[in-house]
Amino acid sequence: MILKSVIHYPGTNSVEATWVDADDKQVRCHSYADVQMDMLRTDLGGDAAMYADLIALVEASIKPPIPEIPIPAIQQIAQLESATLLPRVTREFMLTSFAAQAAAASLDPMTSPAYAKLKALDDQIAVLRKSI
Repeated sequence: MILKSVIHYPGTNSVEATWVDADDKQVRCHSYADVQMDMLRTDLGGDAAMYADLIALVEASIKPPIPEIPIPAIQQIAQLESATLLPRVTREFMLTSFAAQAAAASLDPMTSPAYAKLKALDDQIAVLRKSI
């Protein structure tokens, strides 16, 4: 394999390397993200020294991840409730109804996928309410 080209894409802070065979047919092409410069060095082998400045530039441009801004509990509750389209009173009615039907049939209500999903949502909202 012969290294044909190494291209830096500043807009994405990545590098693309292309290798060809003796007939100039492409045999490998790989795009390396900015955090994969060690992999690029390894793949370049003896040619890595020629691209040391380019690799250093890419590594210097790595931006740390943007930390998530925590959403207040009240907003999380609103998002969860709006995503289900079920107000609290409807959820409570459905949970009580499922539980009563299961008890009458001597079944565990958690065997119902609908009940389990609704119960998990209700438990998640209850935890958020306690944090307010």
